[in-house]
Amino acid sequence: MLLYVGGYNPTGTPSIQGLTLIQSAGNIEFNPIVTDNQLDNASYLLYVASIKQLFAVSEINNANEESSGWVAQYDLTQPQQPKLVTQQLSQGGDPCHLTWVNQHLICSNYSGGNFTDFHVTQPALLTTAQACIQHSGSSVISDRQSQAHVHSATTSPDNAFFVVADLGADKLVSYGFNPAGAVEQVFSLNMPAGSGPRHCAFHPNGRSLYVANELNNTITQVQFNPATGELALLDTLPALAANNTNHSYPGEVVVDQQGKFVYLSNRGDDSISCFAIAPDNQTLSFSSSCPTGGKFPRHFALSPNQDVLVVANQQSDNIRLLTRDPHNGTLTLTEAQFAVNAPSCVCFIPN
Repeated sequence: MLLYVGGYNPTGTPSIQGLTLIQSAGNIEFNPIVTDNQLDNASYLLYVASIKQLFAVSEINNANEESSGWVAQYDLTQPQQPKLVTQQLSQGGDPCHLTWVNQHLICSNYSGGNFTDFHVTQPALLTTAQACIQHSGSSVISDRQSQAHVHSATTSPDNAFFVVADLGADKLVSYGFNPAGAVEQVFSLNMPAGSGPRHCAFHPNGRSLYVANELNNTITQVQFNPATGELALLDTLPALAANNTNHSYPGEVVVDQQGKFVYLSNRGDDSISCFAIAPDNQTLSFSSSCPTGGKFPRHFALSPNQDVLVVANQQSDNIRLLTRDPHNGTLTLTEAQFAVNAPSCVCFIPN
């Protein structure tokens, strides 16, 4: 298996590391294959298999002497030889997340409080942003929510909508596209004050959305209407087991392909929580927890075959490998690890 890891880097050192996972005689280990130092602070990566391109943000706030970062495109036609194709201004400070929907690349800009819509032309080429949509608002935690902070956008399973998580304004906002292909707002949902919605993940059926709330240490189930894009709050649970009083500070949230389990990284607890999904109404119940073998697990990804999970431990400068039991969802930390400077994103490249 091939994967790329993005992260924060001192100037002149790589921010993207390519690795293969080698499995032999029951052992799994990481094998480095390539690094890239053409982009600073590649804190989020997104691979689009249909066009064999890897997109990356450069999470900075002064690109071209503007309050902007970069969005870069790498050609992965030869998967182990990334080729930088182009980079465009994100049109907002500190870009931190990317999603792909209907040939559009959506970039979330945290400090800018906005997101940009890039249309990727045929053949695949990232051009200047088609639109930049500004959010506004604030919430109750003054040092984190004095303004809008767009942290992510998540594409619905049918590719018709995407949902933007605004940590600063405590809002989820769904967007679609009008007949001319322009982004238009569909619905806005107020989240609990001080929750700080960060990242989201859809259930495969498209009717439930799970939200990692960074500031109040919870995970929320939101009802989603696939026909209209409307959102409604359903339930909120603690991010950790009931007897765990640690601060959670949730980071990434992922649903397995079968729609049976939700995984949530806890940067304060240095763990990943597993929640079981009820088959009838997709509600959550806490199932188990696993240490990540490092500090501040900012991001993680399940492998294409769903049998292993790789986690980026940002503050201990390493990635670790966990195995997964598909029947009960349980994760197990292995000895496999690799040193990476301040890793913040893991991106598998399917064969």
